[in-house]
Amino acid sequence: MHKTMTAVLTAGLLVPTPLARHIDIQLLDAGVVMGATNTPTPSEGYAEAAEQLYLEPNGYDGTNFSILTTPEGAGGGSYVVGAQDLVDDVNSIGNSDGEIYVFGYSQSADFTTIAAQSTQDAPVHYVLVGDSAIPNGGFLTDHGWLGMYHVTDNEPSVYGDNPTDIYTFGYDKWADEPDYDYYRIAVTNAHDGGVLGHKMYLGLTPAEIQNAPTITDGNVTYHEIPNQMLPVLANDLENGAKGDAEYDLHQPVDQVKVDLGYGHLDQIVNGQVVANEFNTVPSNPGTEVRNILHRLPPGVTKAELHQTLTEARAIGEANYHDALTVPGYEGPAYNAAIEATHLVAAGVAAGDITPAQGASLDAAIMSTWLSDGSSVDTASALASSLASSGAPTADSVTDSLLHSGALLDPLPHIEAALQFLTGLF
Repeated sequence: MHKTMTAVLTAGLLVPTPLARHIDIQLLDAGVVMGATNTPTPSEGYAEAAEQLYLEPNGYDGTNFSILTTPEGAGGGSYVVGAQDLVDDVNSIGNSDGEIYVFGYSQSADFTTIAAQSTQDAPVHYVLVGDSAIPNGGFLTDHGWLGMYHVTDNEPSVYGDNPTDIYTFGYDKWADEPDYDYYRIAVTNAHDGGVLGHKMYLGLTPAEIQNAPTITDGNVTYHEIPNQMLPVLANDLENGAKGDAEYDLHQPVDQVKVDLGYGHLDQIVNGQVVANEFNTVPSNPGTEVRNILHRLPPGVTKAELHQTLTEARAIGEANYHDALTVPGYEGPAYNAAIEATHLVAAGVAAGDITPAQGASLDAAIMSTWLSDGSSVDTASALASSLASSGAPTADSVTDSLLHSGALLDPLPHIEAALQFLTGLF
């Protein structure tokens, strides 16, 4: 089942209109947008964000797109049925007029490996985000669960001649797991990235997405979008100026430790740690071994690690001093706060929160997470911000989401803006 629309913008809003039949005298692309787990039928805002952020930059002409309903439930059967739904939709479109751009997110990205076996003769361009079947870093791949869900590695041979673009946001638990499990901080950080990573894709800026480094392997291009927040340190951001300073203090050293889990020793350039939070996509996907017992990634010596950690510690101490003494200091905590507003944007696009609530949350984030010389009670600030805008309080929003089933992992107490945001998804 799918809902078809043409993209008509009025005052910045998407307005559904009837779709005309294919016109043989001009080339018309088709866009198929699927939801993620627990989102069988994505909202129009979700579809619009997918179209503008991911489909159009890959060549989609924006003429029309369809919202395809798929099960997006638990268990391998959901993946099989979703794949068949996609194949049926592609076949119904036919497509003598142009390319068929398919957007998949999380589960719907995974099951394209099933659908692709039946669509290699169709002019399909796959555009996937949050893909847990990615060859190196995908949760299903790394834990050997591909067969349980009837999917395979998302590697070039799966898609035949169909061009495929796969986007991964740093520290996404489901698509960017660390290879080196010895570094428990890396594993914990990725776990916390189940929200502060996996739920970000529809709220990222076009610049973040388009400027991301890429790796091309055959017909598949992997886009690696850096995450400006270390999820494992996010709790520091709940404590106003003091928390910001603590985040700035710990971030350089913890960044190095986390990225060791991805097989890299971060470099220090111009007094800053240059993060590298992605596993290298292997030339032979599926052959990598989980490195549970290896304490150092290949090519990294103890002396190099000691030197890098020493420099990172000095950077953190300087950051801490500046955070507490320099008005308007924009350090790592500032970058993390900006990244958190992208989670808000993703929530608005998906329809989990209203634009008014999103604006209130953004205001709360930027007023409570940035250093302002005083400790701030973020929970009170958030509630006040929501109430002053006429939006519900944090607790009432949470209650309504609980009743609607939108909270998959609800927190028992909303104590801060960050926890509230995490609970929304």
